[in-house]
Amino acid sequence: MEILVRIVSLFRAGKIDDAAEVLYGAVPLMRFEFQEGIGMAIRKEVLYRRGALASPTTRPPAAALDTTTREALDRVLAWADRCGRLS
Repeated sequence: MEILVRIVSLFRAGKIDDAAEVLYGAVPLMRFEFQEGIGMAIRKEVLYRRGALASPTTRPPAAALDTTTREALDRVLAWADRCGRLS
């Protein structure tokens, strides 16, 4: 969520190229997060890891994260962190 706030803030400050750079760098994480059927569970897991939620648990009928998707999320977040995409 902080990424989107930063993009909008840069855009409003007239820093269009900087906003675009942040947006393009965040696209892999956004694409992963917006998967149909599992996106809510992914978003909740990310917010839980960032300390914004007490639990990543979703309520039915939302799907829960399986081990494979959680491992894929780990890889995407590690990549984003290494590349400075989350800062």
